Amino acid sequence: MSDRRTRVTFPFKITSFNENKVPALNRLFSLTEEYLGELFRYTATLEDRVKILKDDIDAAIEDMYNQLEQTKDDLEDTIEDLDEDLQSKIEDNENDINDIKDDINDIEDDISDIKDDISDIKDDISDMKDDISDLDDRVSDLEED
Repeated sequence: MSDRRTRVTFPFKITSFNENKVPALNRLFSLTEEYLGELFRYTATLEDRVKILKDDIDAAIEDMYNQLEQTKDDLEDTIEDLDEDLQSKIEDNENDINDIKDDINDIEDDISDIKDDISDIKDDISDMKDDISDLDDRVSDLEED
């Protein structure tokens, strides 16, 4: 804070009025000048303090703004990372689902093949039964002859 010496002077001095009152009026003007000077110094000191406070507030606002910007950037980065992770997990899940669908299709194909094999075996058994029956008939025919 600066110590500014501001002197206020009146542009006149009373030199004639009533000779007894002239020194008192001049003293009153002198005191008024001193008080105004003190008032101006006090005002200047307040102005300095206000400027310092304003600078401090501006610096604090700038710091808060920078912190908010950094927090915003951090949040955007975090959201980006989370989105990438989510997309990756969605792709992994879709791949797993497709693999399971393929496995189910393979199992269904295997079941169909097994059913076909069973049907073939049943046909073979039926043919064998027919053959056995035919053989039984021939054996019976041969025994009769």
